[in-house]
Amino acid sequence: MNKSLSYQQNLGYLVAITVLAAAFVLIGITKTAGASCMHTPVNENAPVLSGDSSEGSTLTVTSGDWATCGDPSFEYIWSRDDGTVVADNFYADGTSQDSYTVTGDDAGHSFTVDVVASTDVAGSYDALSNPL
Repeated sequence: MNKSLSYQQNLGYLVAITVLAAAFVLIGITKTAGASCMHTPVNENAPVLSGDSSEGSTLTVTSGDWATCGDPSFEYIWSRDDGTVVADNFYADGTSQDSYTVTGDDAGHSFTVDVVASTDVAGSYDALSNPL
């Protein structure tokens, strides 16, 4: 006796369960063609902030590693340890900077960067860098 059951929801996966002679259950999960992805970006490895925090030096941050559908865009929100947002710059194309030049007002402060990953269909999620 072979019985098959299939179930698909608009998450991009087809789950198929087949019962063979009531002794074994086979479950197959396959990605369906043209299916949309509906999950928000998930951070797998945190952004890494590096550089020298002395006046005139440049700090840089990686975007980190993200699990998501498609290519996410990133926003970089630079903050000092006193809570001051020192850079949240957007360009005409919607991007922001992954580097920051330390000013005299920044003397004696450490920094973190909140990296926000966004996709057109699944929303956005953020991850905080290490302090430097």
